[in-house]
Amino acid sequence: MVLGSFSIAFGLIFISSYLPRKENKISSLVTQTGALELLDLSPLAIFTYEKKDNDIYIRFANRACHTMFAEGKKSLIGKPIHKLATLEDEEEMLSTCLETLENKSSENKTFFIRSRSHDDTTLKLMCVTSAIKWLNERIGICFVFDVSSTEDKYAKMNANVQEGYMGTLVAGIVHDFRNVLTSIIGTAEALQFTTQEKKIQDQLEVIIGAGERGSKTITHLLKLSTADTKQETLAYTDIKVALQNITALLHIQLPSKTKLKTDFPNDLPKIKISTNHLEQILMNLVNNSAQAIEKEGVISITARKAAKKKIPFHKGEVLCISVADNGCGIAEEHIALVTENFWSLRKGKGGTGLGLAMVKRVAQNNGGKLEITSKLGEGTRINIYFPAECTQEHAKKEAAAISAPSQPLDKKAQQAKASQAATASEHDIKPCTILLVDDQPEVLEVHKLLLKAMGHKVLTATHGTEAIETFKANKDKIQMLITDFKMPGMDGIDLAEALRKESATLTMLMVTAFGETEKLQVSKKLDMDIILKPSNFKKFSQAIAKIQEKNPKVFS
Repeated sequence: MVLGSFSIAFGLIFISSYLPRKENKISSLVTQTGALELLDLSPLAIFTYEKKDNDIYIRFANRACHTMFAEGKKSLIGKPIHKLATLEDEEEMLSTCLETLENKSSENKTFFIRSRSHDDTTLKLMCVTSAIKWLNERIGICFVFDVSSTEDKYAKMNANVQEGYMGTLVAGIVHDFRNVLTSIIGTAEALQFTTQEKKIQDQLEVIIGAGERGSKTITHLLKLSTADTKQETLAYTDIKVALQNITALLHIQLPSKTKLKTDFPNDLPKIKISTNHLEQILMNLVNNSAQAIEKEGVISITARKAAKKKIPFHKGEVLCISVADNGCGIAEEHIALVTENFWSLRKGKGGTGLGLAMVKRVAQNNGGKLEITSKLGEGTRINIYFPAECTQEHAKKEAAAISAPSQPLDKKAQQAKASQAATASEHDIKPCTILLVDDQPEVLEVHKLLLKAMGHKVLTATHGTEAIETFKANKDKIQMLITDFKMPGMDGIDLAEALRKESATLTMLMVTAFGETEKLQVSKKLDMDIILKPSNFKKFSQAIAKIQEKNPKVFS
């Protein structure tokens, strides 16, 4: 009979703790005769609390509470509520419970804290609290769940991040390796033009063939790395909710003496990013910060609107997500190196040198950029800037343009296209003036050699701003833009959009080592052709011949 009554009462209390209502139903239950006795029988840790003077004290704690907490060796009743949390999480517990008591709303609040058990191990706890009326007084009631050994959600999130991490890592390696192959193949082809000796030409042909086979191998590797990975569609995300969910789980994974502070205002602009990518960024940055804090410390995660100039040529708002710590910091001479693949200050302590490199790449793939400020012995701040849209209308148009699936050619059209490409050769090309842009000097030089071998005049630039200045100075001469896609600051699409405003007739060709990105869809709107690295004489000649055939007036 008692157990039956308890089951009903406790079940109703438990359910009501998750259902925000205008009129809190917990009040009518806990004020019944014997309600405290029923709560005392609960296997779930439950306590009530009240405010006195400037502190909050425990008014009632059931047996499960006394069994759970180290402080419960003696009675918890009458003790300050912060005694239940570790030093680093006292503020989180106090502020949430105080807000619950002072807020007239009966909505429940969920927060995560760390505590100590009877055997002095760390407890990771999820707490659900609400305000109730008890004998005409307003008090708080809190349900405590031990999630130390049942962190399924975190484990799933971590698995997703690791899966995405490997996909991003492989894509990055493929990108870099394609650039290397471009230099090898292009240099070998350029050398072929300088010698008439058949033996040397044959040896160079072997090098070119090996490079082409290497290209096919790494393309297959990229496909394998993404074959079983669910590709999330980019969408304009409610960033505050996403940040709160992710940081709540990251919080309880930190060492007990590391405090996590967050600040996410209500008026944050929305950004176009997958939750998986956001998790990758935050998990890596928070882990790095935790490793940089040797004893006690604080990690702060904040989000805010940033100056539009932080992302050049972006018309909308900019969101900045910052992760800062008061750890050991980074020496000034190392700041430029920490985002390089396989470079690490912690190689002897398990560091791989891939975390920040991956964060930088994910940020860039989402149209953003990474900025690091640090002082040795004082701490580090990493800012990630993401483009956001000012208006819903513009956001919808952009999202529709990016997510629109490309229409595949039918079989006959594919055959016709292949036939057209096969018949195009260097003899079909008219010499013209080309603006060539690539941030890799060795690739830029190889491409310049190949284009000059075709008879073209070539002007070069190593980044977007330089390219725009060069174009404006030679606007009447330049007939074609050939640009790399992935470049720091301003990528090839951003550059093409800027130059399209300067000239409606400029023809464009994108040469990219990174084919797996939605942003390349925008190239269709710009009437921009694309070829993949490693590029060679044949690819260039066929692509340029095709562009000249489509635009006879530009090259007359």
